[in-house]
Amino acid sequence: MKQVLLTLDGSKFAEAAIEPARVLAQALGARVHVLEVLKRPVLLSELLEVTDLSHLQMAERWDSRTEEVCAGINTIAHSLGEDAIAALRVGDNTVEEIIEYAVRNDIDYIVMATHGSTGLRGLVHGNVAAGVVQAGVAPVLLVRPAALDMQIEHTAGAATAAQH
Repeated sequence: MKQVLLTLDGSKFAEAAIEPARVLAQALGARVHVLEVLKRPVLLSELLEVTDLSHLQMAERWDSRTEEVCAGINTIAHSLGEDAIAALRVGDNTVEEIIEYAVRNDIDYIVMATHGSTGLRGLVHGNVAAGVVQAGVAPVLLVRPAALDMQIEHTAGAATAAQH
């Protein structure tokens, strides 16, 4: 059976890839894997003297966040089919986590949204989509969210108005 990996990051932009993943999986008769990667938290109290938030409170917030993410990806996976798989990975490098998951699970296709992070923003924040494509572990279907186009048009319009 073919395997399609849908990657999410908790953003509305990423959700634009859900329907294309569904269509691709149906066309191929494939199982969908829904993967979200959470960045490993850095405990500020380890870097600074933080006295108002204990390690226990931070751990409880992290547990709450992971439970929330798990519930969300389980709901999405369930909507994509009875045999869909929901997966949560925690790591320092999102691209590496996606690639490792794809290799380990014999993924045939990867579907992900692009956030349009290019130029300086892409260098600073990293470009996950570009990293996954460059790895070449599977063909990647990149989805450009309509909301991103509207945001770009709005920004361009505001910049033009400011020049006049």
